[in-house]
Amino acid sequence: MTRTELESFLAVVQAGSLSAAARSLYITQPALSRRIQSLEQELGYPLLQRSPGVRKTTLTPQGEQFVSLATKWMGIWNEAQEIPARLSRKSYTIASNDSIGACFLPPVLHLLIRKNPDVDIRLLSLHSVEAYLYMERGLADIAFISDARYSKDIDTVNLTGEKFVVLSDANLNLSAEVSAAELDPAKEIYMEWTPGFDRWHRYWFRTPRPHVQVDSTSFLSYLLSQGMCWAVVPLSVADFIRRHVPLTCSRLIQPPPDRVCCCLTKPQRQPMDELLFDCIRETYRGQDRIQILL
Repeated sequence: MTRTELESFLAVVQAGSLSAAARSLYITQPALSRRIQSLEQELGYPLLQRSPGVRKTTLTPQGEQFVSLATKWMGIWNEAQEIPARLSRKSYTIASNDSIGACFLPPVLHLLIRKNPDVDIRLLSLHSVEAYLYMERGLADIAFISDARYSKDIDTVNLTGEKFVVLSDANLNLSAEVSAAELDPAKEIYMEWTPGFDRWHRYWFRTPRPHVQVDSTSFLSYLLSQGMCWAVVPLSVADFIRRHVPLTCSRLIQPPPDRVCCCLTKPQRQPMDELLFDCIRETYRGQDRIQILL
């Protein structure tokens, strides 16, 4: 059983006939038939039903069951072919919560990739608890979160600090500076940011549960785009959403504590960690909207 035979069989399944499959493989139909017959002989049962004068190819019951196995074998074969390339290239896995991954990291990663074209970058979107688990189990090289916890196996580095602002639909007519007392809880789109933000929110709104609550910046952005609502968000998230949705940005007179984004590293830092930190400093140097704490 060869890769070529499996590939030929799957081409027949996808194309629906021997003639169409032969054209897709750039071979003659007799050559394709020989490949299928060789595969059938090795397996010991027919895969295709052959009826004179019928152009459409039908699978036998054995052939129908063999499709999934052939697909798996092709996947394993392709993965095996990638092993030398994987061994010759370095990989670096970055875990991040949703908002940091969507709103803060993209320009940093662009610079990191430009400086390290030979390193494969993998970005995972995880909640804070998951990020710690991935770090502790060696499934991620570095992680970015905004809800730091204690772990004896992981080092935590304060990365950035940023203020919270109010994003709102222009029809709400919020001024450039607002207090929490001016905000209507019934029109809030709530997203959990940090423990300090939650305490601030409970103090000002004293509601057992927000009317609308989301857990991703894409949901938040969409709901804000529908109008007549508001949300308290970190500055980086505000900048990100306002690139796509025309919203009013208001400063809070008595804001929540700044959101501090943290970086999780292994006790023995990798060279890529330091390089990533350099890219963060270079990307956000000289701007006052996000404070770099590194």
